[in-house]
This record gives sequence, structure tokens and C-alpha cells, in this order.
Amino acid sequence: MPKQSEAKIRASGDALTNAARVLIGIVRVTERNESRRSSGAELSLDVELTGGGTETWKITIERTASSH
Repeated sequence: MPKQSEAKIRASGDALTNAARVLIGIVRVTERNESRRSSGAELSLDVELTGGGTETWKITIERTASSH
């Protein structure tokens, strides 16, 4: 794999990781406000493609373990 492609993939991975952290933070704030714990949250996103058409992405954040 060319170095340029690898760098783009890594950059995308970092963006996805940062987006997941934001979603996790939103879930935690909601839990604190509602004084309860949930097991996760889901985000649905429609993306318009440059060649026409639309993709739908569903992102699920689910807690599988907790230290408290």
C-alpha cells in the first residue's frame, strides 16, 4: 500500500475515533442528567454520494464493561 493511502486511512481512523469519543461523552452526560445508566446509543446518518445517491450509516455505541 502506498504511503499516501496509508496516511489517509490512518487520518480517517483518527476522525472515527474522535467521533466515537464525542458520542460516548454525549451518552455519559445524558446518563448523569437522567440519574441512570444505559447500555448504549445509536446514531443514524445519511450521506449524499458525489456520484449521486445516498448511503445510510448506523453507528452504535454500546457499553460492554464498566469498573463501577
